[in-house]
Amino acid sequence: MLGLDSLALAHRYLAPGVQPAVALRYIRDQLVMAAHRECRFTIARLVRINVSQAAAAPMSVPTLEAYRSEKDPGGGFYTERDLLALYLKDYPQARQMARRTQRNQRLRERQADALIYLEALLVRDPQMLDPVAAWFEPRVAARLKAAGLFHLNDLVDWVNERGQRWWVAVPRLGVKGAATVMFWLDRHAEVLEITLSARALTPRRQLDEAVMHAELGQSISIVPLERFVLPGKWDGSNGANRAPLARNLTGASNDYRTIQAWLAARGASPHTTRAYRKEAERLLLWAILERGAALASLLVDDCVHYRDWLAALGRTPPDQWRWHLPQSAWIAPRNAERLSPAWRRFDGPLSPASQQQARVILQAMFQWLTDQRYLDANPWKGVAKQARPHPDQATTDEADLEWLTARACTLC
Repeated sequence: MLGLDSLALAHRYLAPGVQPAVALRYIRDQLVMAAHRECRFTIARLVRINVSQAAAAPMSVPTLEAYRSEKDPGGGFYTERDLLALYLKDYPQARQMARRTQRNQRLRERQADALIYLEALLVRDPQMLDPVAAWFEPRVAARLKAAGLFHLNDLVDWVNERGQRWWVAVPRLGVKGAATVMFWLDRHAEVLEITLSARALTPRRQLDEAVMHAELGQSISIVPLERFVLPGKWDGSNGANRAPLARNLTGASNDYRTIQAWLAARGASPHTTRAYRKEAERLLLWAILERGAALASLLVDDCVHYRDWLAALGRTPPDQWRWHLPQSAWIAPRNAERLSPAWRRFDGPLSPASQQQARVILQAMFQWLTDQRYLDANPWKGVAKQARPHPDQATTDEADLEWLTARACTLC
């Protein structure tokens, strides 16, 4: 980099088998990252420049001293000025080569000054707000930034939220690139004061879901049913639609327990149980967090609002959204796992078929709760299949209405 003989340096300082070009690229990357840590992007660009050796005169262009020996062997016949003029006349390419040599020399001097400045930066510890380009080599940093991971805190949150296969959503990073990132994070975890979650370090099939839910903790927010804390005043024990306690055949005292009883009784297969749990979970979270009511207190008007809310979610402009929680609070990135802090109950708007399926499952659930005398009546029986269009939204055309009606009849 400074014009020294790289082979001699490699023989003296590098381990056997290490290629000088690889070592030089590694050193240059470390210097570039140090410059990025201080936002000295001009210095980063300067360090990236690979200055060639000063242009050596080709065989057809002699040095000035060789030209002097040929033209004025005894010396004293030509003045220095006259000799130089003759030299440039006979070899005009020498002028361009001289300019290149001077430019390279100035560039080397600037790089030497940059190295002195960067030397002190190489000992600084990483910080969470540092850009990823400050600590990862350019190719890895470019791929992280392509996924929207511009700073170390973005990267740590992404890894902890998405789990051990976090890298799948990072374009062109791959297994080796991900391993490099994870090794670096683990090595600097103490300095950064971070804890990488078990999900980030353990393959999904080896995780104990109960342990993971316990690690994430309980919450009164949009979380999976296993972690949801049922507020006492909305737990359903005193719901407005509760049947007399003495007639309750479920043995459940609140909405959470009766949902579990329904899933156990009606889930004929793991697939069916997951489908039923999804709809019950969505309604329970919506009833408490959006409607401020227990599941056992929902009446026909509440069910109508839920039906319309399902139809509008993910399709309504933010300035036209008429419900309490924003749509973004309910919708997660596609395929976010239940064990991820990024999990939400939806990953986008529901199709008409999915909306109808939700209504069918919920009507069946409420009918079971009514038959088991947990509820006094089934409010879903009074709800029409078609959602009411929002005043600010376009209405469904006749063809869609015909399709929805036919689809509803086949699913009822």
